[in-house]
Amino acid sequence: MEQRHARLELAKTLSVLAANCAKAISFSTRQLKDRETIHKIADGEIYFDLGEIRRLGDSIATIPLYNLPDTLVTPTMILNGTQRQFREKVEIALRLHREMNAEAFEDLFRVFGEMNESIAKTCEGIEAEVERFQRES
Repeated sequence: MEQRHARLELAKTLSVLAANCAKAISFSTRQLKDRETIHKIADGEIYFDLGEIRRLGDSIATIPLYNLPDTLVTPTMILNGTQRQFREKVEIALRLHREMNAEAFEDLFRVFGEMNESIAKTCEGIEAEVERFQRES
């Protein structure tokens, strides 16, 4: 009974972290709205909190998968992977912004959109699984 309760609490924590991660990625995507803004962020003219994206990723990565209900292992791995890929894309864009052409920026913004959709679906799945697990507890 104690183990089940601990797993439920961990699953709820995961759900909150997933929702916060989705919000942070969505907010960041809106901040990184165009080529000019990315240049200004990279040049230090506009503040961008990449640290928050890193902290959320670190928090998600430290969740012990073996303590989660088995139905949450894959969605957690997907969430972690999407968050990491987003962070890496942003870091690369900020580092190489001067070398990127219009096509590269179009691809970047397309990928940001896809990542937002992916993380939103992943969060919905995590939330549904946590609710199901909670009902069964």
